[in-house]
Amino acid sequence: MHNASDEAAAPPPQPGGGVPAAPSDAFQSVPRAARTKLGRFGAYGLSRLNLAGMLVVATGLCAFDVAVAGSPFWSAVLTALLVVYCVPWAYTVLTLDRVEVRLADAARDHGGWRAWRVGAHVVVFAALTMAMTTKVLLAMDVAGVAFGAAEVSAYRQYTAIAFVIFLVGLLGRGSRMGRLLATVADHPARLMALTFGVIAFSGGVLLTLPVCLVRIEDTSFVDGLFTAMSAVCVTGLAVNDISSTYTFFGQLVILGLVQVGGLGIMVMSSAVVILAGRRLRARGAAVLAEMIDADSVSALRRTLKVITLSTLAIEAVGAFCLYVAFARTPEVAYGPEHGHAAAGAGSLAWSAVFHSVSAFCNAGFSLSHGNMAAFVTSPSVCLVVAGLIVAGGIGFPVLEEVAVRVRDRRRGVIPRKASLHLRTVLLMSALLLAGGTLAFLLLEWAGALAVRVHGDEIGPGGKLLAAFFQSVSTRTAGFNTVDFGAMAPPIIVLTCILMFIGASPGSTGGGIKTTTFAVLLASFRAEVRGAQTVTMLDRAVPPGVVRKALGVVVVSSVFLAGVSFLLLVTESSMLARYREQGDGLGALRVVFEAVSAFATCGLSTGITSQLSPAGKIILVFTMFAGRIGPLTLAVAAASKARSGQFAPPEERVLIG
Repeated sequence: MHNASDEAAAPPPQPGGGVPAAPSDAFQSVPRAARTKLGRFGAYGLSRLNLAGMLVVATGLCAFDVAVAGSPFWSAVLTALLVVYCVPWAYTVLTLDRVEVRLADAARDHGGWRAWRVGAHVVVFAALTMAMTTKVLLAMDVAGVAFGAAEVSAYRQYTAIAFVIFLVGLLGRGSRMGRLLATVADHPARLMALTFGVIAFSGGVLLTLPVCLVRIEDTSFVDGLFTAMSAVCVTGLAVNDISSTYTFFGQLVILGLVQVGGLGIMVMSSAVVILAGRRLRARGAAVLAEMIDADSVSALRRTLKVITLSTLAIEAVGAFCLYVAFARTPEVAYGPEHGHAAAGAGSLAWSAVFHSVSAFCNAGFSLSHGNMAAFVTSPSVCLVVAGLIVAGGIGFPVLEEVAVRVRDRRRGVIPRKASLHLRTVLLMSALLLAGGTLAFLLLEWAGALAVRVHGDEIGPGGKLLAAFFQSVSTRTAGFNTVDFGAMAPPIIVLTCILMFIGASPGSTGGGIKTTTFAVLLASFRAEVRGAQTVTMLDRAVPPGVVRKALGVVVVSSVFLAGVSFLLLVTESSMLARYREQGDGLGALRVVFEAVSAFATCGLSTGITSQLSPAGKIILVFTMFAGRIGPLTLAVAAASKARSGQFAPPEERVLIG
């Protein structure tokens, strides 16, 4: 039994980072004989090296491993040494952590961070296990391919990942990270940002494991992190063809990341807690209610249940409808080795499920080689996918209110007037869909939009369907039935505008949101008319909402300008190649890519796979910022606002 005398008797850390060779709690589940050997080996290494020595050894081994990567002999030797090094490293991390925990217990300074400490250990050790497993497999050359440039690059990436994990384990340890995570958890906005990052990083490591890849030479942590972040942020940008690069397990990982990202990490975790009958703390519930646009904390439980259950129900219905629609195109069931644009999934049912989840979550990932290009003239496929996109993009609050109104009418109850949010979302969505469709049709007649099937022009009905589908998809869905790489500048600019506006609040989509755009227009109208109050649909909009809308637009615009500038710098060599080929739209394509990433849309002109590693990392951060929102990032990084004791004097400045 744990008591105060045990805490007081806890030995302090020794100078130099060493500690007494006491067995760690983490070894208690290991058989006694094996535990004794591991403990002695770890204690021996720690007693000879101490903490500083462990850091020096890790740095030397990893640096030498990176330098000689490509040599089968030295790579095998150094990989074996790193595997052996993991034992004293794990012993050091767990033992030092145990001492810190005992000291914290003695000081009664552990307030609620023990669970986070265990979670930190699990994440660190799991990441190291996956990284070292991949290094071993690459060193053994299990796929039978030559140890070429692709394998050398992947090998070095995993050596760097292992080195970072070694540093995190030795310097951060579970207790320190646990205290940090417990502090972050008190601020739900920071918790959401951290959780998205951890899930994306873990997914990136998973997607570079050989079990997820068709060919081991495709192993790349940068590409895996890019795909994982794109999936978690329901963006849809991909540097590789999904069906031909990833195995079924890899595709399942991507689909799981899309589903988690579509629901939202905080929403999903809180929904599980609520459905299990547990209670949220008042502070966390209030912030969560604000994040998912619930009217009040009391409405939070109902809203979360509607989010979870309606998502699964709509996706199930969509999968069934797509299965029926795909049955008319037998090539959908072909594997990735087949060259048809609709091929890649290898199964009709799997294709229907994958595309249903991807469409409702506004992700835009497709298992078909040509995305949705093979179905440009298929009304059944296009309308089902468009319906799922719209359902996921109008937002859960709208779905809930519509469902309540339909239920009341069936019961003979006269529903109250629709909320301003519902009317604004439906009106703006209808105007944007109709306006986008009309604009695409006009640009098609002007020759800017080339709608073809296998190189042949299609009729007016097919062009209308294609224009409607692109008007739906450009607002953060990312599916395409036409080739945006062949589009003229007017189409690219129009698509950027629609992507920037995006979907509606509380939805699976991104962008600045339709309601933000509506409030901005209403504010502009009020300013032109000289009105003191901003009104929309016979209702006054609170000043705080107007300020928030303006803040979202300003922050998003400034952020996008910065990202576009950085991409133009990092992709200068690619732009030079475009100029040599006579293509003067290289800069516009880069800006298009930045807007698509920030709006979590996923449309591309075909340059994603040509981006440099620096450009891919920039887009990873852009997708992350676009998903959780610029204001959420600002709130997560900001400290508590200080209350001023007096108001400063007012003074006018010239505007315009």
